[in-house]
Amino acid sequence: MGWSDRRAFLEARGLRHDLGLTPDQLADPFEVAARRGIEVVHLAIGEDDPVEGAFLRREGRDFILVNSAKRGRRQRFTCAHEIGHAVLLEPTEDVEFVDTAEQLDIARAATAEEREANLFAAELLMPEVGIRHLVAGIEDPQNAAGAIARTYNVSPRSAAIRLNELTLLDKATTAGLLETIDKDWREFWRTQQIPPDPRRSGSLGLPKRFRQRADELLAADVISPERHAELLDRPLHDRA
Repeated sequence: MGWSDRRAFLEARGLRHDLGLTPDQLADPFEVAARRGIEVVHLAIGEDDPVEGAFLRREGRDFILVNSAKRGRRQRFTCAHEIGHAVLLEPTEDVEFVDTAEQLDIARAATAEEREANLFAAELLMPEVGIRHLVAGIEDPQNAAGAIARTYNVSPRSAAIRLNELTLLDKATTAGLLETIDKDWREFWRTQQIPPDPRRSGSLGLPKRFRQRADELLAADVISPERHAELLDRPLHDRA
């Protein structure tokens, strides 16, 4: 394990500890971002669009964009990846990352920063100690991946890749498992009893603090109902 890999692992493990999460507990990356003061915007860029998310830091303030047209578990990993950028980068740097599916694939990540963010996300969402305890005694790779997906609310693909990262599966077995998952993912989800992916959202999801401020200014007649609706990008009758 190289230095950057060790740092990503240590920071993710430390963050879980700071949040009071035990190895068998689920981490909600959106809640984690909120607790760290990171503004998260959900924008339905498109299901087939290559952009998964983005991270932006300006003058010490951090922002995450998540493509809400993607599958729900994909959005969770994207958010965790962007939190990795926030934690691992120097706090004084103004930076911008636009992350595609390639950047969120540890085998294809082009830079050290992207690889670190992926390793961070994997440990945050699928902690090593919890994984090793969970799959101990499970010999079938499909059952192991299914158990991880159910327990930590991640995709079966992410679970398979994590098993390989932790050397619990060799490369050949992992490749076969990924092929099985991709060949008929519906059947895999059914047999492994994996809950349905959360619904995608086609609406603009703005940070809670922003929405509260807009509501306050509307109530004080500082902004008009029309401008309020424009700012929140939703019809007036949906304001309640």
